[in-house]
Amino acid sequence: TQNFQRLFQSGQANLANNQYEAAVASLSEAVKLNPTDAGALAALKQAEKARDASNTDAKSQAAAKARAATYQKFIQDGQSALSSKRYGDAIKAFNDAQKVLPGDKASKDLLQDAQTAKKSAEDVVAAAAKQRAEDMKKASDLKTALTQGRLALTANDLAKASKLLNQAKAIDPNDAEV
Repeated sequence: TQNFQRLFQSGQANLANNQYEAAVASLSEAVKLNPTDAGALAALKQAEKARDASNTDAKSQAAAKARAATYQKFIQDGQSALSSKRYGDAIKAFNDAQKVLPGDKASKDLLQDAQTAKKSAEDVVAAAAKQRAEDMKKASDLKTALTQGRLALTANDLAKASKLLNQAKAIDPNDAEV
């Protein structure tokens, strides 16, 4: 899947940049999505080995594993929020993941996806609001033209009535009252 590829590539990029904790976190998520992928499994083992080699004492290793678990929770929470279209929650979770493992490519990419999705959703809402406002103005203009046209007919001002009723027809030729 696309998520697997993104996580796998992010893990490899983090590994290449010596960000071993971030690499382990991304590759662990990738392996969860595709547990039989030999490339992901090998890269995960390599990242774990490099992380463990860089954290020589038990305390450092425990802290690294705790950070990785926290990071993975934020990533999972963010992905869940993103798939539920709770973009604000997703953005917060991915930002939190970035704080745990600064410079991680996966959380950075997911954060960008969440921000893009949020903007798209906001644009859709804004377009719908604009369309509604235009529809309301059109309905108001139509009602005004019809009302004034009828008043002109009642006053036997045929020229004005014709002009106003033609104006109403131009606003909405499909309206039953036109």
